[in-house]
Amino acid sequence: MKQKSKKNLAVCGYKAVKTLANTSPEKILRFYYTKERSSEFGMLCKKLAENKIPYNQVENNELEKLSKSLHHQGLVAFIAEPEIEQLSKEKVLEFMRNKEKLVFLDLVGNSNNFGAIIRSAAFFGIRHIIIPENEKQASIATSTYRVAQGGMEFVSLYFVKSPEFF
Repeated sequence: MKQKSKKNLAVCGYKAVKTLANTSPEKILRFYYTKERSSEFGMLCKKLAENKIPYNQVENNELEKLSKSLHHQGLVAFIAEPEIEQLSKEKVLEFMRNKEKLVFLDLVGNSNNFGAIIRSAAFFGIRHIIIPENEKQASIATSTYRVAQGGMEFVSLYFVKSPEFF
């Protein structure tokens, strides 16, 4: 798992930003959009204005710079980079008591693939994903959010120091 310094993360892509806006608008620290997206995200801009959160209509080239991606789909929302919690034995026991399903991933090194797995897990109602603490394991990136297409808002991520934890 590649650890990064605490910073903001760009969430881009229509479904990812739309889901974030609908489920967790309080996470948004800054928001940028193109003219083509302005009417659909007017209510979000109103909420952001009420809370004195900056937002701005910009051109595509500015979104590319902000998101460092060509795949922004006209939207970029900045959030605090999510922290992945270490999985405790108590949490595992809670999952067992509640008969909750979870997925353990072993070294998914590509952020796009990680996002696709998160999207699939969310679709099938799996709310917990466990990853190993390993430099080869992809962590949460802009592309993870985009490819997850909103799934990040429905899944909790945990890490374990060793797969033998299970």
